[in-house]
Amino acid sequence: METLRDLIVLHYVRSHRYRDVYTNAFETVRAKVPGELVERFPEALRREALRQTGLHLAGAAGLNAFAERLVEQSEVTQDFGSGALFRTSIESMFHKVRAESSNWHLEILRSESGQFLIGDNPALTVRTDTTPWLCNMAIGDAHSIVLPISPRLLLALGRRNLRRP
Repeated sequence: METLRDLIVLHYVRSHRYRDVYTNAFETVRAKVPGELVERFPEALRREALRQTGLHLAGAAGLNAFAERLVEQSEVTQDFGSGALFRTSIESMFHKVRAESSNWHLEILRSESGQFLIGDNPALTVRTDTTPWLCNMAIGDAHSIVLPISPRLLLALGRRNLRRP
């Protein structure tokens, strides 16, 4: 049972959707950091630029360029580029989603007609309080995580059992 739970959670956090959210968040922060460094620490940037390059930076353009250089050379940015930061993020998210869904019910559902589709994002979050169900929301807003494992079988973690024994 725990292996099936972990399978669902792992496929959820390794989705293209999660990677896109993660990448967009990183890029947004990376774009803002140089400006915030210049705004909050102009003198420290000037001293560091002098220490590293021997240049006295007086204008905002020079400070911005140096701040961007620092961000690009940072360990965090390097880890983002190598994929190490994403791996750490995936592992952290796996543990968070696993904890969030630890008391959810595991079900194996069989299609009565038709087939389940397995796509690029194999595990999806769903809300079951609308028709049709809503898909791809944050785990905290979802009623279930579903993972088709064959054309006729679906694994689901849900806040409540969809079928009673």
